[in-house]
Amino acid sequence: MIAPMPPSLPSFPHDRFWPLPQYGEKSATSRRVGLEIEFSGLTEAQTAKIVTGRFGGDIRTQSPYEVEIENTEIGKVKIELDSAYAKADRNAVLDAGLDLARSVIPTEIVTQPLSQGQLGLMQSLCADLAKHGAQGSRTNLLRGFGMHINPEIAGQDTESIVPVMRAYALMEDWLREADPIDPSRRMMPFVDPYPSRLIDALARYGDLPKDEVFRIYLDLADGRNHGLDVLPVIVETADASLADRVRRNRQVKGRPAWHYRLPDCRIDEPDWSIAAEWNRWVLVERAACMPELVEELAEAWLKRRKELTSIRLEWWRAADEVIRGYDLFRDKP
Repeated sequence: MIAPMPPSLPSFPHDRFWPLPQYGEKSATSRRVGLEIEFSGLTEAQTAKIVTGRFGGDIRTQSPYEVEIENTEIGKVKIELDSAYAKADRNAVLDAGLDLARSVIPTEIVTQPLSQGQLGLMQSLCADLAKHGAQGSRTNLLRGFGMHINPEIAGQDTESIVPVMRAYALMEDWLREADPIDPSRRMMPFVDPYPSRLIDALARYGDLPKDEVFRIYLDLADGRNHGLDVLPVIVETADASLADRVRRNRQVKGRPAWHYRLPDCRIDEPDWSIAAEWNRWVLVERAACMPELVEELAEAWLKRRKELTSIRLEWWRAADEVIRGYDLFRDKP
C-alpha cells in the first residue's frame, strides 16, 4: 500500500495567485494566459447570461450550442458545448441527442489571453457559475471535465522552453500524487502521464537544442493526451519540417503558449480554486529556473531506472525528497 503524501508538504494557496518567475525574453509580468473551463448544469445561453452579468459585453449567438461574447471586461469570451457534433449541420435528431448528452458533455468557457491580474476575476466568475448550478467532474463518474491553462511562453529560444519541459516531466508524478486525479478522469483518454521513455530522454539530454528535444518528444509522446501538451509550441516555434510533421498527423494550431491540461474541474466544490491550479503551474516554472534542482531530479530518476527493484509508482517519493531541498513554495517571485 502506498503511503499518503507526507503531511509536511506545503499546500498550493487557494486565496492568491503566485507571479510567474522572470526568465527568457519576455517580462514575467507581461506574459498572458488563456483559460478553458469545463462544467455541466448550465446551457451555453445560461452561461452567457452569467458571464455578461459579471463582465458586461455583447452576446452573439452563433448556434444553439455556441455563443461568443464581445466587449467584456476581460475581452472576448467563447462558450460552447464541447463536442464535434455541436458544430455539425443542424437537424432535430442530432440536437435532441446533444441535449440528452449534456450530463456528460461539458459546456466550455474559452477566454482570450488574459493578464495575470485578471485570473482573480475568473475565480469570481466560477463562484457565480457554481451559485447558479454549474457542476464539476466529481458529480458523475462519466463526467470527464477539466480545465486547461495556457500560459504564454517566456520566449522561443531553447533556454525558455526545454527547462520547462524537463521540469514538468520530472515533477509530473509528484504533482499528480500531491492532488490525486478524480477516478472519473483516470478512465478518460486525456490524462495519461508522460511515458517513462520520454522522461528518460528528457532527463538524459537536457543540453540539446530545442528542435532536437522536440523531435524526441514527437517520437516518444503518444499524441496530445498528456498533462503538458507541447504540440502547439512545436508548431509555433520549431523549424518548418517539425511543424509540418505535426500538422500532417494532427489538427494542431500553433500558439506561443503551453497547453497545460488539468485532469478535473471541481467548479462546484468550495475547496477548489483556479488559484491553486495556477500555482501548481507556477511551481513547475520556478523549478525550471533552478538548473541544479532539475539536474538533481534527472540524476535521481536515471539512478532509479537502473535499479531493477524500483517501480515508477514510487518515483514521486524520490522526487519529493529532492524538491524539499529547494525554496519553491514562496509568495515572492
